[in-house]
Amino acid sequence: MENYCGHQSYDYRLKALVAHSGNPALFSDLEIPRTTLSTWVNQGVRSVVSHEVLDLDNLDLQKRLVELENENHQLKAKVELFSTAKEVTGWSLDFCRFPHEDIKKKILNLIAVAAIIIPLIECLKILGLSASRYFSWCHREAGCDLEDHSCCPHTFPSKLTSSEVKTIGDMVRDKDYAHFPIRALAFYAMRIGLVVASPSTWYRLIREKGWIRPRKRLYPEKPKIGIRASSPNEIWHIDTTILKLVDGTKGYIQACIDNFSRYVLAWRISASISGLGCRELLCSALKKAHEMGAINVPEVWCDSGIENINSDVNKLIENKYITRVIAQIDIDFSNSIVEAFFRSFKHGYLFLQDLASYAFLEKHGDFYIQQHNEVMPHSAFKGATPEEVYRGQWNELIEKAIPLELANARKKRIEYHQNLDRCSICSN
Repeated sequence: MENYCGHQSYDYRLKALVAHSGNPALFSDLEIPRTTLSTWVNQGVRSVVSHEVLDLDNLDLQKRLVELENENHQLKAKVELFSTAKEVTGWSLDFCRFPHEDIKKKILNLIAVAAIIIPLIECLKILGLSASRYFSWCHREAGCDLEDHSCCPHTFPSKLTSSEVKTIGDMVRDKDYAHFPIRALAFYAMRIGLVVASPSTWYRLIREKGWIRPRKRLYPEKPKIGIRASSPNEIWHIDTTILKLVDGTKGYIQACIDNFSRYVLAWRISASISGLGCRELLCSALKKAHEMGAINVPEVWCDSGIENINSDVNKLIENKYITRVIAQIDIDFSNSIVEAFFRSFKHGYLFLQDLASYAFLEKHGDFYIQQHNEVMPHSAFKGATPEEVYRGQWNELIEKAIPLELANARKKRIEYHQNLDRCSICSN
């Protein structure tokens, strides 16, 4: 050992040999001060913390090194496989929802164990979990012992107080503020100094607490069943609806429909509405009805539009071809039957077509009217088409036969399935 001026450091093995022999002059050639040697002898051999690896010889150490290198290679391969799969699939915990607390607890426990060896930020990076979400889970896991708080007020000191939440709930459910929109109510509460909170906070609390505002709308009583005719051509409905073509051009669709059968007697498309056009439509409907055997004078229901109340239509009334009833003026009922037809006509078919011109609209309209009258069974008639009801071709015998057909079909299906080959479970 080289000699240095000042304080000397000695090999711990020298101390152990001197203390064990009890002879201060054991290494006199090293010129160790006598006082130092006496101290080693007096202190004796000290117990030290060691490890079993230090007792291994070179061969055992080499074997242990090979085993650790193999484990290291395997871990590297697993990490590389996981990283590649994560990169290819784009998998990340930040894009996954974990509604169950048990799953969150397992993830937090795994991170806690891994963070002993790997830095926490590296653990989160490997899992693709943001630090804010991790600490949020930790806060929720910790919980709060206060019964009147859903989350700890010390962890979230900026949250609303219990009295503020109660005030917001009282104002939301108060009848005196029922006419206030929520946004206006939030600003009003700020102005009068009750609660200073943003409208978004009010909306969030309403969603979380399930508060319902005292806004029950009162509707006037309406008849459950509208006017119903007892025979064809007793009551007709006429109305006009507006439809825009793809270029923005407006088209006025006018139709006349029979109340008893829902049969569309006539319809027309025009660029404007007029009394003359309404008269032509009614004349077409009268002609169609006479061709199908009608002999009575129909009662035409319409609204108070200028196309329905004018001198042209009045001439038909004066000549006793029709009588006119203005819906919701002469009677309490509305003109809902033709309005329901227009809703199905437009939303069920016309809105799905490329209506580039009046010619295309008329072509598609003729197709739908023909399908409505002759092909499509109407829900009000339990399987009958409007034409069958209008012509009297649908009677009670046919209607009663439908349940029998359903029963026979069900019986055939049962027989068919019972005759199929059975699986092992059914056989047992």
